[in-house]
Amino acid sequence: MSILVKAPERIRAICADIAQHFQTKVQPNGFGAQVVTFDRESCLLYKLELDKHLPPETSDIVMSVNSGEDEYAAYRRDRDAEEKLLDRFRDPKDPLKIIIVTSKLLTGFDAPILQTMYLDKPLRDHTLLQAICRTNRPYGVQKTHGLIVDYLGIFDDVAQALKFDEKGVQKAVSNIAELAAMLPSAIQKCLEYFAGVDRTLTGYEGLIAAQDCLPNDERRDAFASDFSVLSRIWEALSPDPVLTPHEKDYRWLAQVYESLKPSTGTGRLLWHRLGAKTIELIHENVHVDAVRDDLDTLVMDAELLEAVLGNPDPEKKAKEISVKLTGRLRKHTGNPQYKALAERLEARMVGRQG
Repeated sequence: MSILVKAPERIRAICADIAQHFQTKVQPNGFGAQVVTFDRESCLLYKLELDKHLPPETSDIVMSVNSGEDEYAAYRRDRDAEEKLLDRFRDPKDPLKIIIVTSKLLTGFDAPILQTMYLDKPLRDHTLLQAICRTNRPYGVQKTHGLIVDYLGIFDDVAQALKFDEKGVQKAVSNIAELAAMLPSAIQKCLEYFAGVDRTLTGYEGLIAAQDCLPNDERRDAFASDFSVLSRIWEALSPDPVLTPHEKDYRWLAQVYESLKPSTGTGRLLWHRLGAKTIELIHENVHVDAVRDDLDTLVMDAELLEAVLGNPDPEKKAKEISVKLTGRLRKHTGNPQYKALAERLEARMVGRQG
């Protein structure tokens, strides 16, 4: 097993894959990673190869080293030195982003910034479960999941590998291929809330049409719950090409979700913040045609505002506002844009007087 796992060609291929994956899916989100290798010699081999793809300061090794083991002497640290190194890893501003290990830090290591584990060691049972849980510590608002990249096929039968109840394990661990298969139905489930809505409408007009489909908190929270599932799938898969056919629909749903979110962040369901990949997708597709300077200048009358805000009688408030607006609209008698508003205001005042 040792000879097979440490074949030079295999290590070259895996380290190239780790570097590419880390640079495209982990580093852009500000997360850290852990590489779990077969043994201490593998730690050195991985470090040497990773340094060909990433700056040397990006990774470091944490291992147990006894006195007299000269080949590993560079990584012999006392407890204080090791903790300082791990504090650097926990610091999002530090260049150290990848920790290479074989037995240390697999259990009990608390670093919320750790999101991805590159697994190339045959772990089993509780050791495997505890190790993968290192990646699932909450971190800020952007971390929606922990990610295990399995190079040995340990997760081919995860229920058997963990020797736990199969249904319980399936709830805790999802295969990327399974998530990709779930994506179309998750998209469709969210779109069903907006049957008949023209999704080509842009701006506020489109958002208002969507919001009209969710007239109460119960429906809004139901949509929020379903979109939360969808967004976790999306964040876990991004930037997989499987997302491309669904990007337009997902971007629309994300914009609707954000527009519906209560200002307090809560409904009966606690609404989550959008993930980094989702926010990036929205920002990439927001375009400003022009900044208009031909709109009417609004002048706030401080005395009127004080009178309105300080008047407990709603009828008098309405009357004062109507009088002020009427005077303002008369200045635009020849402008058809103001005609409908003026007519509605006049009708309202006549109705009140009658």
